[in-house]
Amino acid sequence: MKKIVALLLVLVLCMGMTSAMADKLGSYMYTNVSKANAAGEKDGAYQADTTICAVVLDDNGVIKMVKFDVVQVKLGFTAAGACTVEAGTVIASKEELKDGYGMRKASPIGKEWFEQVAALEAWCVGKTLDQVMAAPLEGGKPTDADLVTGCTMTVTDYLYALQKAVELAK
Repeated sequence: MKKIVALLLVLVLCMGMTSAMADKLGSYMYTNVSKANAAGEKDGAYQADTTICAVVLDDNGVIKMVKFDVVQVKLGFTAAGACTVEAGTVIASKEELKDGYGMRKASPIGKEWFEQVAALEAWCVGKTLDQVMAAPLEGGKPTDADLVTGCTMTVTDYLYALQKAVELAK
């Protein structure tokens, strides 16, 4: 949790210099938790995905800058209920992992997570929230011709975080 708060603070501080020239700065983060139950002798797992968004808007609500990151925490447990992750384990964000995240091999465009999220961020800049949210999606993945060349991953969590960050922008 400290890492998430620290990452958010770093984003806000970095964007603070930009926000002096902008009208509004907003940030938001939320966590989805999923669970795979242990069955018989099979181990189970919890996974928590925290999506983080920071955004700078101009006077007209146009996105001047946006930054996304995700902290994905996987905690395994045995059928007996013992945690399989050592206490004090440091969990790096997807942005910190870079190529270590391992999305490139599963990507139809051969791009890693940090490259795809950078394409999404660049695509959002210069648009209003309404324009971004109007982008066509199929199964949560973009179908916009300008975006799919750089981003083919599911973007619904990022768009939700962006929407909330814009709503909270001051």
